[in-house]
Amino acid sequence: MAWIQASYFSDALGMCVNCNVILPVKDAKVDRTRRPVLWLLHGAHGNCDDWLRSSNVERYATRKGLAVVMPSAHLSSYMNMAHGGNYYDYITQELPAKMRQMFPLSDRPDKNFIAGLSMGGRGALMIGLANPEQYSVIGCFSAGLDIPAKAPYRDEVLGGKRPSGYGDIRQNVKTAAKSAHPPKIYHSCGTEDPFLSAARKARDVIQAVPGDPFRYTYEEGPGAHEWDFWDNAVRTFIERLPLKAAPQVWR
Repeated sequence: MAWIQASYFSDALGMCVNCNVILPVKDAKVDRTRRPVLWLLHGAHGNCDDWLRSSNVERYATRKGLAVVMPSAHLSSYMNMAHGGNYYDYITQELPAKMRQMFPLSDRPDKNFIAGLSMGGRGALMIGLANPEQYSVIGCFSAGLDIPAKAPYRDEVLGGKRPSGYGDIRQNVKTAAKSAHPPKIYHSCGTEDPFLSAARKARDVIQAVPGDPFRYTYEEGPGAHEWDFWDNAVRTFIERLPLKAAPQVWR
C-alpha cells in the first residue's frame, strides 16, 4: 500500500489544495487494473490528515485492495458556500477527474464508495444521494440530514437560507430512491453521541421510503463523538463493501 500526498491547483476553488491517497500496490511487474476507491470525508475543524492520523483506515483498506482518497474541505459542509469556495463542485466533479488522471482509480459506480464522519457523514449522504450514478455505497457516521443550527460555519455555508437543490437531503432521498440504481446506505452513531437524535431522525426519513431501495442499515453502539467509534465504523463499512467482482482494466 502506498501513501501519497498530493498538492495541486483547483480551478473550482481557485487555490491550491491538499489530498491524501492510499493506493494498493501489487508486486506484479505490470499491473493495469483500476482500483476500487473510497472517497473518505473528514469532519468539521479537520482536514485530509485526520483519517490517517486517528484511525487504522490504511490497514483496513489494504486487506480489501481498496484505494482511499481523503480531500480537505475545511468548514464547507461539502457545499458550494454562500461565502466561500465551491466545495460541492470540487468534491463531486474536479476531485474525481484529477485523481483518475493521476492514479489508476475506477470510474465504475459499483467500484466507487463515499463515506465520512460528522460534517463529512452528512456530506457523504448528501453527495451520494445527489449523485446516485457515481457511487454504489454511502457510509454516514455520527451525522444526520441537517447542518446543526449551532454550527459556527452554518451562515458562511448557507447565507441564512435553507438548503436547496443538491443540499436538500430529504429531497435527495426521494429522488435517489427512484433512480436506476439507488446507492446502498450504511449509517451508524454512538449511543453517547450528542448527534444521536439527529441520526435517528435521518434513520426515520430513510426507512420511511417504501421498498427499502437503499438496502439501508442503521446501527448504534457504545461510543461518543470520538475516534474510537469512527475507527470501528470505517472498519465495519469497508469490511462490508462488495469488492468481489473482477477489476477494471486500466487503458
